[in-house]
Parts: sequence; C-alpha cells; structure tokens
Amino acid sequence: DNGLSLVVFSDWYNTSVMRKVKFYDENTRQWWMPDTGGANIPALNDLLSIWGMAFSDGLYEGDFTLESQEMNYASGCSIAKFPEDGMVIAQTFKDQGLEVLKQETAIVEHVPILGLFQVPTEGGGRIVLYGDSNCLDDSHRQKDCFWLLDSILQYTSYGVMPPSLSHSEHRQRPPTGAGYILPERMEGNHLHRYSKVLEAHLRDPKPRSLPACPHLSWAKPQPLNETAPSNLWKHQKLLSIDLDKVALPSFHQNRPQVRPLSPGESGAWNIPGGIMPGRYNQDVGGTIPVFAFLGAMVVLAFFVVQIKSKSRPKRRKLRVKRPQIIQQSHPPKTPSV
Repeated sequence: DNGLSLVVFSDWYNTSVMRKVKFYDENTRQWWMPDTGGANIPALNDLLSIWGMAFSDGLYEGDFTLESQEMNYASGCSIAKFPEDGMVIAQTFKDQGLEVLKQETAIVEHVPILGLFQVPTEGGGRIVLYGDSNCLDDSHRQKDCFWLLDSILQYTSYGVMPPSLSHSEHRQRPPTGAGYILPERMEGNHLHRYSKVLEAHLRDPKPRSLPACPHLSWAKPQPLNETAPSNLWKHQKLLSIDLDKVALPSFHQNRPQVRPLSPGESGAWNIPGGIMPGRYNQDVGGTIPVFAFLGAMVVLAFFVVQIKSKSRPKRRKLRVKRPQIIQQSHPPKTPSV
C-alpha cells in the first residue's frame, strides 16, 4: 500500500534434505543439524500469504538463458502460489532434492522461478519474487544476475516492465497452489536462539511483539527578552580583565638602586643584605676551606688503611696431620715340638 514495493530473493528449504545433511562433529561430540535452509521459507510464506503468494519446498538447479543472458540456478526453490493477475517465468531444471535423498536424477519442466505482480489498489506497490539468491551474493557464485536486479528495480520503482520478460516464451500461467505442499518448520529446531524475530515457547516459537513506534515530545519554546551589552560586538580582552582598573604589582622596589658618586665616596651601591656584585660573602667563603680539608683527611685515612692491610703477611692455616698406622711385620712362627 501507499506505493511501497517488495523484492524477495529466496532460496531452498526442505526438512528432508536438512535431516539428510546432518553430521557428527568430533570436537563437540554431537550431531549437528541445520536449523534452517538457505532461507526461512515458512516465515516468508507467512509474510506473503496476505497477497496469495507462497514458495514451495522444491530444490532445483540448472543453467538457463533469460533475456539473452546466461543464468545459473543453484539450489533454489520454486513458486508454489501466485495471483492470477501476475506474470510468472518458468524454466526446466534438475531435481536436486531427489538427487540428495535417493541419488536419482530427474528433469522437471515448467518450474516457476520468477513472479511479478502489481497490487490492484490505487497507489499500490509492486511485488517481485525470485527463487534463488546465489547469483547476488559472493558465496560460490558462478554467474551473477545484477542485470536482472536492475530490471526488477526499474519495474518496482517506475512500473516499467522489460519487454523481454512480458513477451518471453517462458511465460506461463501463475500456479494456484494445487499439488504443492508448503514447507513447515522442522520440529525441534533452535532457530529462536539466533533469530531477532522469534521468541522461545514451550511448543512452537512465536514471533515477538512489535515494538512501539517512538514519539517525539517537543519542548515548548520560552522566548527571552534581554538586552545585550552595547560592547558585545567588540573584541573581548584577555581573560576579560580590564588592565586600566587593575593595579599591577611594582617590581622597581626590589631592584638595586645606583646613584651617582659624590666627591670623597668610594662606592655608591645601595644593595640590601650587604652582598656586593662580583664578590661572595665572607661567611660563605670561610666555610668552603673547612669542608675541603675534612674531605681530604677522610680520603687520606682510607688510603692508609688500604696500604696497611696489603703489607701484612697472610697467616697460614694449620693443617692437622692424620695419624698413620704402621703395621709391624712379625716373622712367621714355626711349629715346635
């Protein structure tokens, strides 16, 4: 409604194939089974059911030509239900689901893969369905379909139907849904753990409630009638201090004063503390030789002690000799009679 359009690029969803591709993981020591297929078809069918549209659980693959463009249909589904006023494009593909389940090859003709529909209401938008999204993403993409996306956007935005699609030889009547079994959610799946739409439930996961739309509360304006100062346009002074009104400290009192020499005077320095420039104080100068003398005596005493310790002869350690036991040899005794 209100001119909004919808474009859906779907993918495969088949619970039998999902159970077939489960495997045993040696690291976790558990059986791993996918919670969903290439796309969440049951959720898409719930969304599209308002307009009488639905995807099937078929799994097809194959190459075809559309608008003189080579296309690849990799693991896509088909359109199971579409409005009668819409336009549907069909192709011939190989049944990949049968090949995975029973290792048999089968060719299926007239598989509806592309549907375009104009909502009949005044100002209504447009809906486009396509059964495979592999040609748009970078995962194992063989042939892209960006040109098809451009044609679809031209149709949804401006209502311009590409002549090659409207007069295509692969156009057929929209399916009514008879003979198709719509896919259902697999029992025991844990899709609610990763979904932001579903929430956990005892039996079946249920969609979360839609959040409330935010409403802005505007503040009431309060005009101010204040007169700005007349010097607002002028450049503000540094730190906003008026240097004419603030008395700065005077440093001239602490400076040494020099007056001209009068006859009979040897010097005219007026310096506090009795410190003359170019000279050092007598009290400070008298303590320096004392510290120098004491330091020299300490160094001299250190060298004397070192020399005396080296000149002394080293005492030898007394070693206690072990007593040696000398065995005396006795002459052998001869037997006497």
